[in-house]
Amino acid sequence: MRLPVVEAVLLDRDGVVNENRVDHVKQWSEFNFLPGSQSSLRRLRSAGLKLGLVTNQAVVERKIVEQSQVEMIHSKMQAALALRSAEFHTIHYCPHKPESRCSCRKPEPGLAHAAIKALSVDPNKTCIIGDTYADAIMGLSAGCSYAIVIPSTRAPGSYDDVPPKFQDKVKHYSTLAKATDSIIESIKIFR
Repeated sequence: MRLPVVEAVLLDRDGVVNENRVDHVKQWSEFNFLPGSQSSLRRLRSAGLKLGLVTNQAVVERKIVEQSQVEMIHSKMQAALALRSAEFHTIHYCPHKPESRCSCRKPEPGLAHAAIKALSVDPNKTCIIGDTYADAIMGLSAGCSYAIVIPSTRAPGSYDDVPPKFQDKVKHYSTLAKATDSIIESIKIFR
């Protein structure tokens, strides 16, 4: 399946880049990169793509973790990724609980809008990779050309939650590495 060519990829964090923990990632020692995630990010960057991280972190508003701790985790993640030339160009997170009904919590498009603006890219030349349909809805609502859902330890939600106008833009891959292969293959075809 040939994917549209993109200039940027937005990725969810927990369940895509690192292991999704039931008790949440509360400190750097609990952050474990998923196998293949660092090499996938490096390959996407090497292909000339801009990378944005977009993640819900309700642990902040729930007072499980301080905002400064989330930012420290992201800083250490970036340092580890930089050693492999795989770091993100921009990181955006929502600190709010679902009950807050904010515009930045997925599936609302606020995080994607912020990342797309920070990356200075056309939303139509951007895709989103997540492990839930909320990730897909967020990206597609912000104008991303397509969404990729990969399985993780949490349930992705229901495909029926995806508005019919977006359903043909949701692709499924078994791993981030396989999604990366398809994205890069599309770029090679059009170069």
